[in-house]
Amino acid sequence: MSIIRYTFFSHDNLKIRINDFNEYLQNYSNQQGYVWIDLFDPIFEDLIILRNHFNLHHLSIDDCMDENQLPKCEDFSNYTFVIFNNFYYKNNNLSIEEINIFLGKNYIITIHGRNYPEYDFFDKFYDTSVSV
Repeated sequence: MSIIRYTFFSHDNLKIRINDFNEYLQNYSNQQGYVWIDLFDPIFEDLIILRNHFNLHHLSIDDCMDENQLPKCEDFSNYTFVIFNNFYYKNNNLSIEEINIFLGKNYIITIHGRNYPEYDFFDKFYDTSVSV
């Protein structure tokens, strides 16, 4: 199940949870600060919306849908794309999850959870008590 979380960090250190991409576009995309868009177990259509808005290279998007990518860091004209692996150990079982990160001037996009959807790597960093 795809989960997308949006958090806007304003220039004056306010942390605001956003409900969806349209709310981000209407209220926050032109403000000083940056948005963190965290996609957990996304479908391809979720990534196409972000690709179009943030002008992400189609091969970076393809890499996000393929869980067998090697760790790497690629610089593009408007963002940096990073892939690394998270190792998760539970019940004597080691699992490897691919984490994809897009770093742009006013955004960070994280994509994960496709290989091991019962474990959310960024859940511990995301404060669910924050609201608008």
